[in-house]
Amino acid sequence: MIENSPQVKLIIAIPTFNRLEKLKVLLNSISAQVPDATYTCSLAIANSYSTDGTYEYLESLHKVGCITDILKFNKRADEKSSYPILLNGLPENWNNLAYLIPDGDHWVWLMGDDDYLVSPNCLGRLASLVANSTGKDVDLIHLTQARRSTGSKKIIKEAAINAANTLGFLELLGWMSSLVVRGDVLKQAFLCLFYEERDDPALTAPSSLPQILRDKVSAFRQSSLILRRIVGSNVLIVDDYFAEPQDESQTAESIKRWQAERVSLRYMFVVDDIEYLRRTGVLNADVSAVFFRYHAQFIWDRFTQYVVTHLSYSGELDDYCLAFMERIARIEQLLSSPSEIHLYRLWRFCFFTAVEDAIKTRKRYLESCGKLEEMVHLGFRGVFKFDTLQ
Repeated sequence: MIENSPQVKLIIAIPTFNRLEKLKVLLNSISAQVPDATYTCSLAIANSYSTDGTYEYLESLHKVGCITDILKFNKRADEKSSYPILLNGLPENWNNLAYLIPDGDHWVWLMGDDDYLVSPNCLGRLASLVANSTGKDVDLIHLTQARRSTGSKKIIKEAAINAANTLGFLELLGWMSSLVVRGDVLKQAFLCLFYEERDDPALTAPSSLPQILRDKVSAFRQSSLILRRIVGSNVLIVDDYFAEPQDESQTAESIKRWQAERVSLRYMFVVDDIEYLRRTGVLNADVSAVFFRYHAQFIWDRFTQYVVTHLSYSGELDDYCLAFMERIARIEQLLSSPSEIHLYRLWRFCFFTAVEDAIKTRKRYLESCGKLEEMVHLGFRGVFKFDTLQ
């Protein structure tokens, strides 16, 4: 940082729900941060309706290491009957968190309540990045997940849309704790409507469909909201150790939470979000196949896994499977490369044909079983009475 330059203003923003013990681990890692004259850091925590003591804990929380200010949005469990409450496709916690962010030149580090800072100098290094590597043309810093970083400290500056097309849309914006966003950009993203075109036929659905298919609430709506606000600016991608999940893989608690929030089903609506961004001019060009990559899979891989799993158990396609299949078909219209379109079309044809064959095969199998049962069934007409045995 240049000598006598103003301090970087950081905010760590945490939405939390029923993860008190993990929240404490995270706050301990924040408390361990080494104070540095180059930055100030506030803490913003939004808790809605936790039942595990989180409310009481936050009410008593007044000091966390070098944190200069603690901003809290804390609701008791008895204030609402259920969670999550969704506002514009985001859990209420996210919206409440955005309200906590003050106006001014702040950088907000979004942080999952089950993650942690991996070293005591994370805030100091982040402040140095902001001071020395960002300008008015940068609205987001992507911090590589610690377990996936090489530790090279390499920084890549790239236009946001190019980064999404070469790294992956959700790879860039999907993991909360990798995102450091300008405060004003974050507020604009989270405190506005996403689907503003309420009369658009693409946004309506028959009332006979299940609620989740009518609402079309994406599991990654926050990623689309952010992309819409940064699409004309640049991002920094930083290969260094900053944050890490507390668990190596999904736990029984996280699996139960995903099931309650129907995350797997809501994954399909990422396609709807991307289509909306394209339709409204946010994405002016078609996207590459890599745009749909997240970790080791593509979005359509997850879609097919759901369809195949359901088909294996039931032998037919329910409304959710049909919705997944429909979006698999629609992805082709978003691709730009002729070679990618060709390969995707071939793959989709093979998959759809295999699904159709599986349904027909199972139907024939059930019919054969029915005929076999008729052939071997002796077919007693009456019920045995005691005198039959005399």
